[in-house]
Amino acid sequence: MYACIAQWIPPLERPRFIAVVLYAIGLGTAVALPMCGMVIDAAGWPTAFYVTGICSLLWCVLWFSIIYSTPAQHPRISREELQYIENAVRSSGTSHNGPTRVPWKSMATSLPFWAITVTEMCNSYGITIIRAQLPTFMKNIFGLSIKMVKT
Repeated sequence: MYACIAQWIPPLERPRFIAVVLYAIGLGTAVALPMCGMVIDAAGWPTAFYVTGICSLLWCVLWFSIIYSTPAQHPRISREELQYIENAVRSSGTSHNGPTRVPWKSMATSLPFWAITVTEMCNSYGITIIRAQLPTFMKNIFGLSIKMVKT
């Protein structure tokens, strides 16, 4: 996704765009969890996987039908918009023609890299545990059930 952002979004607009994308990810989770509770209550827990899977497939079809890797490949972009995006991206120096070498040695010996990596791993682990155990916690500690989501 970030490679697509680098090609499509002018540098001065990227922070806001990425903020909206990250907000949407959290919002999607916040909406999906109670909806899955209602689906589980109505049709059983396996159905929640089917519903989210179907939604994901529909999203993929939509994404692959309207999103292109670069603005130049998009058939419905106006000439003015194409020039604006290409000029902004080109002038920022974030667009290049070929792959660059990954600085593996520099990354492996970088303390900030490892700090970010470990922090993200711990954060992901914590969020996963919370998501997995929250229904059990709410039921055992507060006496709440999935059926109460609808009320």
